[in-house]
Amino acid sequence: MAVTGATTRYTGLASGLDTDDIIKKLMTANRAPLTKLKQQKQMLEWRRDEFRSFNMKFFDFKSAANDMKRQSTFLAKTVSSSNDKLVTATGTADAVVGQHKIKIDRLAESASIRTGELDAIQGRRTTLESLGIEPANAGEKIKISIGGEKGSAEIELDATATIGELVAAISNQSPATGVKATYDESLNRLFLSSSGSGNQSAITLSDNLKSLFTETTFQTFEAGSKTLKDTDKLEVNGEFNLKVDGKELKFNVTTETTVAQLVKRINENTEGGVGTGVSAILDSAGKLSLVRDNGDTLDLSGTDSTLLTNLGLNTRTSVSGVTGTDAKVQYNGITQYYNSNNFQIAGINFVAKQQSTEEVTIGVAKDVDTVFEKIKGFVDKYNELIATVNSKLDEKRYRDYAPLTDEQREEMKEEEIKKWEEKAKSGMLRSDPLLNGALVSMRNGLSNAVTGLGEGALKALGELGISSTLVQGTTISGTYQDKGKLFIDEDKLKQAISDNPDQIYALFTRDDGDKKTTEGDGILTRITETIDGVYAKIRDKAGLANMNEDDYAMGKELKTMNKRLTALQTRMKDLETRYYKQFTTLETYLNKMNSQSAWLTQQFSS
Repeated sequence: MAVTGATTRYTGLASGLDTDDIIKKLMTANRAPLTKLKQQKQMLEWRRDEFRSFNMKFFDFKSAANDMKRQSTFLAKTVSSSNDKLVTATGTADAVVGQHKIKIDRLAESASIRTGELDAIQGRRTTLESLGIEPANAGEKIKISIGGEKGSAEIELDATATIGELVAAISNQSPATGVKATYDESLNRLFLSSSGSGNQSAITLSDNLKSLFTETTFQTFEAGSKTLKDTDKLEVNGEFNLKVDGKELKFNVTTETTVAQLVKRINENTEGGVGTGVSAILDSAGKLSLVRDNGDTLDLSGTDSTLLTNLGLNTRTSVSGVTGTDAKVQYNGITQYYNSNNFQIAGINFVAKQQSTEEVTIGVAKDVDTVFEKIKGFVDKYNELIATVNSKLDEKRYRDYAPLTDEQREEMKEEEIKKWEEKAKSGMLRSDPLLNGALVSMRNGLSNAVTGLGEGALKALGELGISSTLVQGTTISGTYQDKGKLFIDEDKLKQAISDNPDQIYALFTRDDGDKKTTEGDGILTRITETIDGVYAKIRDKAGLANMNEDDYAMGKELKTMNKRLTALQTRMKDLETRYYKQFTTLETYLNKMNSQSAWLTQQFSS
């Protein structure tokens, strides 16, 4: 006897029948429609998953096609430098083929300053008060302002703040100012540096912090509002005089002396092999500045009173900070200024490494091999895609191999299950019209000529040596059995790349803007539009992993099947309950009959 829920089941106690086995066999026959529906659902899910897998393959190929659309894919250049120690270069698609000359007159430098050796006995734990930086009034905080190329910030510190806390406070404001601080205990010096370089980089400080920087810090700029050029002539005969640390330096000038020549003489001037500590800078804005390393003022004079005016040095301007220096280069004889040592000229990316008087030759040539490999890589991806699609369209369907039931799985080994399901899943997309249509559209897009490219322009892949049939001498590659696979005549393609890279770029990437037809669109434009259409159709049919079942066709079918399965499962449960009730009734009657028979037998025997 067995009790299930509110139902008491008598399983063969009176009749001797194996009730459970009988009902199991009865239910097996009745469950046939349910089993068939489960198998149909499984096959629909397999088919849906196959479609989704192909949608990912189409999407990946579209991404590869979009990557190919870059101008640099078809117009790649190789660039060489005659002296990589001075300057290196790489080319963009816009780089002009030929030989170019460049000379690095000056490297770009960041704004940076440092203190002299500090009286910091406790290193980072030394208080600012002991260094002479105190609050304006007793009981207040120390207030410091700091600025850079990004902006300025106000910093407040406790009166007992240390060097370490000052460094942290300045560096914490770096995103707002562009200025970072470090302290080196071995050198016992504080360093400030800007994140950028060139004239745009700067460091400005309030007076209380400026007082720390007494050794190599705040230069005095001698600059008026005059804008100069390297080639400007001084237009006077006489001397330009600088008085530095009590020493007077004299520079002879004439009406033919240029600004560039005077700047060079000042920067190269030494006394006893030691530099003067004065630098001359003509920045990208054409402003001339004289910088004194230790912050002392400079005395300027000229034998001709108009000289300082002509140089724009007749007005003294003291500043509370420092700026960086622009890189100065000569490219094909033209002087240029850049705020970084990484810069671009005429489609060439340069990295200036060292200042020199040497003129470096930069060679630019078409990169045929790189362009060839990119086109070949795209063709290989296309061949791989259509081979995969064709294999599914031709895959054999084994109709005798239905999805396994739970009972069948229990009776089979894991390897047997794997082999069975491989055949059960085979041919899910055999001769599928959607995939077949996608192949036809892609083949047409690749083989049809592109209109609107002009007289004499390359108009089809075949003209590049790319086609579904390749004849080389007595060897023929490509037949109908290859089902659209593309072959490449490497010599012909490389020659086309060398001769007409711009035409190849147009052939692949042209977009005529007309969405009704693809005749005027380039190869890649056609391919991406075709795949967009196929992707949308598969999405509408098989959906995406995160889509609701009501949003795609197969999802609606699965939802309908799930409702039918639920209804059938309910019917099977009710039927099984009814069978058990019937057998329980039988057992009850038999039990009563056995009791009556036993009573009668007892009566006769007595």
